[in-house]
Amino acid sequence: MDTAALWPLGGVVLGWLLTALATGWTSREKDRRTIGKLLAKLLRIHDQIGPVLRTADKMFESAEDLEEFESLRRRLYEKHFLESAEEMQKLYSLVEEMSAFRPIESIDLRLIVDVLLKIRNSSFSGSATVPELWAQLTATNEFMLEKCQLELESTAKQLALRHSATTYIKVRYRFWRGSWRRKQSESFLSEFHRDAKRAIKEST
Repeated sequence: MDTAALWPLGGVVLGWLLTALATGWTSREKDRRTIGKLLAKLLRIHDQIGPVLRTADKMFESAEDLEEFESLRRRLYEKHFLESAEEMQKLYSLVEEMSAFRPIESIDLRLIVDVLLKIRNSSFSGSATVPELWAQLTATNEFMLEKCQLELESTAKQLALRHSATTYIKVRYRFWRGSWRRKQSESFLSEFHRDAKRAIKEST
């Protein structure tokens, strides 16, 4: 068999392989950029939930009645929870892009974002005159928000692993550091309150 005749065929096969490799690499890099952008947005939303819940608790302690607190809570959620409508649309677009290569994760994430939007837009002004009903509604709202925070953390870890090993390690450390800081802050506040109460009792 004339090996010279095989060289053109070998060149064609080699060219096809190189094109396939280049296309695959380009596609993976595009998917990686999409995951990176989506991960950044999810981390920002995750970081907003804790402060919003703690601020709402402080507002409840200082509000004169449920109607005033509900008004304060609504303004808090509207101004400091989630992003503008334009930014939220970008988030939905990124989720849609991810559905091309991670369809199951994108469906789950879309459900989480939908729930978060419903929580932000929820209003219990009509039930503020019925304390028992209002308490049930707000407790359910807070529970769902905390549940979404856990789901966002789990999703962020999965996306970080898809992005790169380095990103995964950084995200895990970020969550660990945030948890440690919250525990330290809660411990300090509890001790401070105990000391303050003890000092007040001793001075009277």
